[in-house]
Amino acid sequence: MGTLERITNAIIETMPAQAKAATEEALAEGHSAKEIL
Repeated sequence: MGTLERITNAIIETMPAQAKAATEEALAEGHSAKEIL
């Protein structure tokens, strides 16, 4: 796991549930972490 991926995962874990779910959905759709954040 790369540094950016670790940072992204840490940020996602601190998000409210609704934002976390939407972010995970966007990642699953193929959007990059950089694009989302």
